[in-house]
Amino acid sequence: MSTFKLTMQVRTGGFTGPRADPADIERALDDALDLLPLQRVIIGWAPEPGIYKQTAAQLRARGVEVYLWLPVFSEVGVLRSCSPVLDTTGQRAAPYQLDATESFDFYCPTDPDNIQAILSIFDQYFDPTDFDGVFLDKIRYPSFANGAFGCFCPRCQAIFDAAGLSFNGHNWQDFFEIRTKIISDALTTICAGFRAKGLSIGLDVFAPFLTDSVGQDIPTLSTLADFIKPMMYARTNAPAGLPFELDALDQAMNITHDQEEYTNLDFCAKQVAWMKAVCACPVYPGFEVNRIQGVADTDPEYIKGCLTAYKDADGVVASWNLLDMPREHLEALKLAERL
Repeated sequence: MSTFKLTMQVRTGGFTGPRADPADIERALDDALDLLPLQRVIIGWAPEPGIYKQTAAQLRARGVEVYLWLPVFSEVGVLRSCSPVLDTTGQRAAPYQLDATESFDFYCPTDPDNIQAILSIFDQYFDPTDFDGVFLDKIRYPSFANGAFGCFCPRCQAIFDAAGLSFNGHNWQDFFEIRTKIISDALTTICAGFRAKGLSIGLDVFAPFLTDSVGQDIPTLSTLADFIKPMMYARTNAPAGLPFELDALDQAMNITHDQEEYTNLDFCAKQVAWMKAVCACPVYPGFEVNRIQGVADTDPEYIKGCLTAYKDADGVVASWNLLDMPREHLEALKLAERL
């Protein structure tokens, strides 16, 4: 029996908009459970309690953990009044509309009401007895892909002023360090709130070489979690995808990265190895197993390559939606049984 841990993500829809059919979820999970040695399923984040009660019963009968997938500093504004991230001109940072259910609209992590919003959303729409844990996504500032690289609201400006930082586009490192502390402090409060509900915690983060740009301190965040998932999305042309974020970074900073250097699986494996060395919790790299034309152009050989590249990790997360995973991609995941 392999000790390599396999986690599966299932997207039920956003806080608003179209929902996945519960019957489709049940069938897809049954097929995956019959084929693969799943340890955990991450599912969310449509606020439809019936989906999760059914899923929890189905998975627990097979000895599989259930984590609720939740965004933290994005999306929540459709359910709560939240103060948005403002750019350097004082305007609201532009959202990136991925689909009808996900806008990548970001909210300020220094606002105490925003920090409490995700906890109150959980209390109103979800039942803690349906879940073993929560998986916290979008625990960051917007990336350069949103046309912003931080928040410059009056509250954030006061923090920069107190640190003696007059941002002029040159002292990036000081600016980045302040932002990472803001995100880490906010997550400390949020994670404590979920721990008090008896829930375990997983965290979604950018690939390590991109975390400075979004305010994530991986070693510190790992102390808050039961596992941490770097998004090693080498084939994704959408937010968190390595080629997508590299393009946005290059355009914003007027620099050029070699795409092949930063998206090949040897480089990705080294990034994960670094995380294993510095993290206080298990590291489960996530890679695309779904196939979405023009967004995630994957194939079975890519999936097998990822499994081999990350064989020394604690496990992997098959990302980011079981409902978009072809049968041949699931069969490629069976390699995990031999790792």
